[in-house]
Amino acid sequence: RVQIVTLNIEAVGSGGAASRLEELSSLRERQLITEDEYTRKREEILRAL
Repeated sequence: RVQIVTLNIEAVGSGGAASRLEELSSLRERQLITEDEYTRKREEILRAL
């Protein structure tokens, strides 16, 4: 079974970034995204700050 998960990283601001990072971490912990996907999205979020 494959589940596709999308994470919207469009929100701006540190509060938005913090909540997106928490959501991203939760997805990784539940094994809904791979470690590579986690790393890429985390870098995108941090670059947007």
